[in-house]
Amino acid sequence: MTQGAAAEAFLGATRTTAGAGVLVLRNDKLLMVRQARATGMRWEIPAGGQEPGETLEMAAAREAKEETGLTVEPQNLVCTYSSYRIDQGSMVLGAFYRATLTDPDAVAVPQRDDGIVAAEFIDPFVLPEGDISRLTYRLLEQWWPHRESVLPPFHLTLTRTTNGYQN
Repeated sequence: MTQGAAAEAFLGATRTTAGAGVLVLRNDKLLMVRQARATGMRWEIPAGGQEPGETLEMAAAREAKEETGLTVEPQNLVCTYSSYRIDQGSMVLGAFYRATLTDPDAVAVPQRDDGIVAAEFIDPFVLPEGDISRLTYRLLEQWWPHRESVLPPFHLTLTRTTNGYQN
C-alpha cells in the first residue's frame, strides 16, 4: 500500500491521537525504554500520548519523566510521523524532539507501573533489529547518522495491519 493510499484509508479514521517523544543522548548513547506491550517486549524511544492542554513538547517531557524518572527539556523538532492502524481504524500523529537532561548525571529508573521494564542509555545498534519497535527503528535509520547535527525535520509514515507493519 502506498503512503497516499494509506492516508486516504484514514480520512475517515474513527480515532486519531497525538503523541510525542524525546531523543536524549549521553556519551553517544541513546535513552531508550524496554516496554511490555501486547505485541511483545521492544526497545523504543520514551514517548506517549498528548493530554488535553499540553503542547507536543510538554507531552514529550512528561512521557520521559513518567517512563524513566528523568527530567528533560525538549529542544528542536527532529521528526514527525503518521502511524496508521488499518485493523483498528485509527491513527497516531506524532513528533520526536531532541532533548537535554536537566541533570546530566541523573540515573534513569524504569517506571514499572507504566509497563517499563528497563530504562537506560544504550547504543541502539547493538540490539537485534527485531528488539526495536518499528517506529524507533525507522526513526534511527534516518536520524542516528546525523545525531550531532541540527537538520530540517523529516516525516515517517507507518501502516500496520493484523499481519504487522507494511513499511
